[in-house]
Amino acid sequence: IKIDLVFNPENFGQVYPVARCAQSGGLICDPLNDVSMDIPYVRFSPVPRKTGERTRKETYLMDYDASAKLRIELYYNDADPEAGVQGVDSTLVYTSAPEYSTINVLSSNYVAQTGSVLTGDASMTMMDYMRNPNLEGLRRRQDGVATFRCLYSGGFCSTVGSTVPRPYTYVGDSIVSSD
Repeated sequence: IKIDLVFNPENFGQVYPVARCAQSGGLICDPLNDVSMDIPYVRFSPVPRKTGERTRKETYLMDYDASAKLRIELYYNDADPEAGVQGVDSTLVYTSAPEYSTINVLSSNYVAQTGSVLTGDASMTMMDYMRNPNLEGLRRRQDGVATFRCLYSGGFCSTVGSTVPRPYTYVGDSIVSSD
């Protein structure tokens, strides 16, 4: 058995301009150039597979705020006909020059799925470390609207515990590793 430790390094760390580093709220900031650096924690997800099997991922882009999209990647073993999710990677991808840091409010420690990818009705729920739903209703392999549960206020979350619908686009499926 082989284990792929998966995450996507594309758009991993990003830099954006700020008005003044002194007002950056404790972020990593270069005061000579007034730029802030967004360096998230690296979380690897293990995806086991046997010789000859491949690790694949499904990619989704979710509307997030005025300057960013949230890229959600679901990793699985392609020998599993249900494409059971083995790992999740979520990263902010800036689409224009942001004026401030955008915080990734998606916590994806646990994943539950209802329905089936074989019948086209598979729906994902991603849960935080307390196993409370954080993102619900992401339909696998199709575009749609999912619902965030706000873990704290700020950005598009007006209050803690509120829910916010966010549209997303299914980008596609690709091979990550093979023998």
